[in-house]
Amino acid sequence: MELGHVVNFERLRNDKQQKADEALLSVYHHFFDWLQTGANLRDKVRAKHMFKTIASIDPDEMVRETSRFQFEHWFAFDYSTIIGAHLFDLFIRQESQALTSQELETSGVIMTTALELFQIEHVDHEGCMTGKYPLTGEERTITPTPLFAGELQKLNISEGLCLLRTVQNGFSPRLLTPPAPIQEDYTDTVIDHLQALRPEKVHRQTFMRKNSLYYLSFVDWGHLQQ
Repeated sequence: MELGHVVNFERLRNDKQQKADEALLSVYHHFFDWLQTGANLRDKVRAKHMFKTIASIDPDEMVRETSRFQFEHWFAFDYSTIIGAHLFDLFIRQESQALTSQELETSGVIMTTALELFQIEHVDHEGCMTGKYPLTGEERTITPTPLFAGELQKLNISEGLCLLRTVQNGFSPRLLTPPAPIQEDYTDTVIDHLQALRPEKVHRQTFMRKNSLYYLSFVDWGHLQQ
């Protein structure tokens, strides 16, 4: 076989990953642009009240972008509206005609995501996190998207238990929302609580999506507000 006809699988893989990442970023930006008018005022007020009551921090008093991100992403992906829908689901229903086939495929994966506990063991200079899910022991390396590539360095997080949301995009898991560090004194409590309360037949991500606000109450908000 002539060298000119040898398939460069690594290049094909990289090209496919790049297109997947571009689709993810496009959907993300489109969704948050849509949220400005797609989410009604009543839901915004209700969500802030719920967050203040359960997570014990007022979104209107969050002085740093790193802490506001947590409310904004919980509201965007996990909050259940007055009519019982998630805002990302409503976005897809209304905007599906404006999305490409790859963006629709990416959106379908995003719809299944949830905040999950992740034990960070190492963060490299590019922001890639190596660690494991404490409930399953599954080890993972999570690559940041350009959206939050510098968040771990900005927050000075190199290890510890965090809440984060990932999406399997292309060939690897990508960080979809900023990591939220759990208070060190509560790490064992949070893991034990989740193991004890999650019904055996209920999928972990389904349970976390419904109960994410409760677990956000254990976040080290002082660290995020620094």
